[in-house]
Amino acid sequence: MTTAQLFVYRKEKLAICKRRLALLADTIMEDPESNMSKLKEMRMMLDESDPLIALSVKKLTAFSLLEVFKDILPDYRIRVATDKEKEGQAKKETKKLREFEEGILANYKAYLDFLDNIVKACMLHNLHSQSPCNYFWSLLTEQQLVMVALKCLCELMVAHPHFNFRTNIIALVIPFACKFNPELSNLVCEYVRKIFKSDKSGESSLEIARLIGRVVKVTKFRVSERVLETFLSLKIKEINKEHMSKQDAAKKRDAIRRMSRKDKKDKKHMIHLEKELEDVALEKSREQRVKLHTQIVSIIFLTYFRILKFARNSKLLSTVLAGLAKFAHFINVDFFDDLFSVLKELVISGTLTNTESLNCIQTAFTILSGQGSALNIDPLMFYTHLYNVLLRLNASESSQDVSIALECLDIMFNQRRKQVSMPRTLAFMKRLGILSLQMQSNGALGMLAAVRNILLNIPRSEVLLDTECEGSGSYMPDLDEPEYCNAHNTALYELHAMRRHYHPVVRQYSDHVLGGAPSEGRRALNLDLSRKAATELFQKYDASDMTFTPVISEKPKQIKQKGPMYPQGVFPEFKLDSERIQASLTDADFDDVDFSSYKKRRKTQS
Repeated sequence: MTTAQLFVYRKEKLAICKRRLALLADTIMEDPESNMSKLKEMRMMLDESDPLIALSVKKLTAFSLLEVFKDILPDYRIRVATDKEKEGQAKKETKKLREFEEGILANYKAYLDFLDNIVKACMLHNLHSQSPCNYFWSLLTEQQLVMVALKCLCELMVAHPHFNFRTNIIALVIPFACKFNPELSNLVCEYVRKIFKSDKSGESSLEIARLIGRVVKVTKFRVSERVLETFLSLKIKEINKEHMSKQDAAKKRDAIRRMSRKDKKDKKHMIHLEKELEDVALEKSREQRVKLHTQIVSIIFLTYFRILKFARNSKLLSTVLAGLAKFAHFINVDFFDDLFSVLKELVISGTLTNTESLNCIQTAFTILSGQGSALNIDPLMFYTHLYNVLLRLNASESSQDVSIALECLDIMFNQRRKQVSMPRTLAFMKRLGILSLQMQSNGALGMLAAVRNILLNIPRSEVLLDTECEGSGSYMPDLDEPEYCNAHNTALYELHAMRRHYHPVVRQYSDHVLGGAPSEGRRALNLDLSRKAATELFQKYDASDMTFTPVISEKPKQIKQKGPMYPQGVFPEFKLDSERIQASLTDADFDDVDFSSYKKRRKTQS
């Protein structure tokens, strides 16, 4: 056949296969129990041997089977009946259901075997005779099939995480997340994030986290940072608190020992009553979830600490610090001293980026505001480092850095405001005012909200709103130590400039702060603005796409022009001479223009 005839033949064959796939899929999903043979017939189309349409048919069949399985697979794990159970007597409905489940499981396993062969063929980079793509396929063709196979496996993992062969799918897919092929790695990591966000029980998340930690260890930390970034999508709110430190356990034993016999008896009786009132099933599921989440957090910290110990200079450090900042409140007290020494070494080294520095500071502040509040640790170095890092932020920096900085300030002046001295507080307020001038609208709002938060929590900080205050020394904005920059000798002059900002909300907020953050009156904020924290305002008024978000309803005021600046007839001679000059420029040079007559008239008028 000629080339044109081959194209026509291929188009006709593909059309026939598409109609057949559509008919089979529609029939199966209409009544899966009665049309299980159609599922096998549809699955056999994966073995298409015609070289002209084989690749397209395999892709279409794989995606069609994916949609069918997503629709007909049950939400529970199928248990295969034993031979003894099959020989025993059972109801007709039970036998029918058992045959249906066995048929689904057999076809599902054969479908996964097909995808497994494609993925393994790519991993080995060798086309074996047993491979479904063995006869003429090039490496590019095989990679196309691998992308299809990975998409199908990941979709099944997300849609039915509790069904059979979940562990096999995870073990097959996760290694591709750690490969340096960005297309395959991004695909798998995106689906892993979806699982971490949607997994409520924690079983799938635990298996994935355990496998990622093992791969990171085996490859000696030669993985992409996007793999560890998937841990940030985990939604863990509670872990097992029984793994407490030795000091807490000793305090608990001493408290029980000091109780009287009657108090101990009453306490046991109350515990017994509470157990009877609890929903047993709900409590068991909660305990199982907390247990799984505890194991996940342990694996994550083991991976993080291993990287901090053996690969501190790797590209994974930034992601590790971000993860420590998020899960710092789960860290055991016994590790605080070692972790603080590592964080101090990283800060002193001076090799960290802005994001890494802010993550270090956030981790330290989170630990000190939680279980580490009772420890004798001086965070002065972290305060000084945050004071210096703030000045590096500007409108060109990523929004993530500003958001982390606002979270650090929130911990510093909300949860730990009693541990912050007054000179340091005033220095941070002045630096936030300076920083608001070099931010976009949402960054400026975040800084102003942080200043307002300090004014409300620390009333003595209103001294920066008074321009007539006097003190010893002069303000030194370039000094690295906030304690000794004499911030009490200056004022928040930046607020006056912010009152003329292009964003109306920034103008309103700066005027509110300049008035001392009143709760009522002309300068008071509305409830929507007053109740939002600095990070919430920063996210709500995000201007990264160069538009107002949310849309500003306020229209700019139009200046009405009353008339010409100079009334007509004031300079009639100048008008005549200008017309004469314009006419002369077309025929003569500039040197030939005579201004003597105009000068004489001006002298006589004066």
